[in-house]
Amino acid sequence: MNADGIYESGCFVVILENKVPSFYSVLLHEYIHYLQDTCTYFGAKMRSLFLLQNNDLINDIVGFKVSSCGLAYFEPPISIVKDKLCIRDIVLGSDAIKENMAFLAQKYLLPSYDQPGYNWISKFFIEKQCNFLKDNTIIQFALNDISLMTDYPVQSLITLINYLKQNEINVSDFCNEIEIKRFYEICENQLEKGGLLKYDSSIDCTIAVRENLSQTSLTELPNFSDILHCIECFCKNNYKLRQNNHSIITEKLIEYKQQSNNHFQINSIECTVFQKVFFETFGYPVINRIDVKKMFNANTLNDLGFTA
Repeated sequence: MNADGIYESGCFVVILENKVPSFYSVLLHEYIHYLQDTCTYFGAKMRSLFLLQNNDLINDIVGFKVSSCGLAYFEPPISIVKDKLCIRDIVLGSDAIKENMAFLAQKYLLPSYDQPGYNWISKFFIEKQCNFLKDNTIIQFALNDISLMTDYPVQSLITLINYLKQNEINVSDFCNEIEIKRFYEICENQLEKGGLLKYDSSIDCTIAVRENLSQTSLTELPNFSDILHCIECFCKNNYKLRQNNHSIITEKLIEYKQQSNNHFQINSIECTVFQKVFFETFGYPVINRIDVKKMFNANTLNDLGFTA
């Protein structure tokens, strides 16, 4: 959850608290969560757990909190407990990776951007272990994204960081739309060796989508069936896109920065760019403060080039 926005996991609903100057920065943060749920294996897995209301298992995997009892100081100051990073008295799990990834998207647009609490994975782990990644936001973003294609994102991220530390790889060579594919291939080869990668095990979330949405206030909307139909198509489309192009989320973020004039302000040009780069590729969650009836209608799929 961003300070000015909320993403309701499993329901595909983005709540924008207010139209602040950073409107598109906030929207991007919440939209990344939508992409995590529709383009990554772990996002789909977590949505299924939310659907089953298996809170114990969710908390065990997520581990995103400051420990109330405090943890011993580790030398080196990192320990792994059930796919969670224990750094001094902070416990960072898979949810911290999801938030860090959304934060990095915003920071990629504006390098001076900061939001304490959302940057813990970068600040306390990635940059501590690999100082050469400190100013390389897009590569950090990619590492988070790749890790979410596994059952154990934290373990996967640690595997990738250790690999980058031990091998002399100039990561700056991969910071563009063309070469980022090669970076994904290199990293995913390492995860595949450890049996971590889950591209062939993506969960079909159609049932979860239907069940979650049927329990929300969205059912009161006269076009609820259109909303449900669209989101189901978006989910199927996004899994297919990810299978065909593993680095597509990162590529689209790079494209957005290249085409955007001022991604921290509201204007017609920015609206057009965001729609072209993201909405027309991945579809969209239900967004309040935007006319839902206008976005979701019988022509939505055709207008965006989606097919049922």
